[in-house]
Amino acid sequence: MVCFNILYYVSYILVPYRCSSCSAVFDERRLLEAHYDLTHGDGLAKFCFRCGKLFSTLQSYNRHCQFVHEQPKPVPKHSCKYCNQSFATVQALKIHSTRKHTGCLYFLSREIVFE
Repeated sequence: MVCFNILYYVSYILVPYRCSSCSAVFDERRLLEAHYDLTHGDGLAKFCFRCGKLFSTLQSYNRHCQFVHEQPKPVPKHSCKYCNQSFATVQALKIHSTRKHTGCLYFLSREIVFE
């Protein structure tokens, strides 16, 4: 009787995430969600085994793998002339300038002008 109580304690209390469709147990919610989606779900959700993130669509999973795991980070080419922070795109530099430096105005030519 003691062994059963210990087994019950270990399987039901220490392991907080139990699959409602089978007897699989997990110590992390994300692992349970990945198990359920891959084993019992419609097969559309994807789990990234490299970093542990769960994605609701195949498209978002593929984009994640492409930009996070497969491509090197772009080398920053555009530097802010006020704080010397660098950005990979002109658009990122413009967003930075409008958010971080006061007195910024956009004109029709999309040039950034500081007053």
